[in-house]
Amino acid sequence: MIEECTKALALNPEHTDAYNNRGSAYAGKGDIDRAIEDFNTALAVNPRNVNAYSNRGTLWLHLGEWKKAEADLRAAKGMGVDIPTIFRLNYASVKDFEAEHRVKLPRALAVLLSRG
Repeated sequence: MIEECTKALALNPEHTDAYNNRGSAYAGKGDIDRAIEDFNTALAVNPRNVNAYSNRGTLWLHLGEWKKAEADLRAAKGMGVDIPTIFRLNYASVKDFEAEHRVKLPRALAVLLSRG
């Protein structure tokens, strides 16, 4: 996936979905810095790239960057993403996320993830 997206970007450096997809692939491989860089680039090229906001917000969530996670997830929500449904693809509830990661989410973020 990374190689295909890199080739697509060589042909069209404005292809924001390729940045987003490559960022997701980097995140999946644990290369967080490159993932964030690609999500940032996708949003610099197209500030309305809802998938980049959602993906970067989820990454911030897993990194414990609560304010950044909330800002990105709220931006995605404002563009029509059902944040609680996306969150429930991986976790049954906020309590499950907190238990698995041994954290306590800020109330505003917990509400966003559970009710939107």
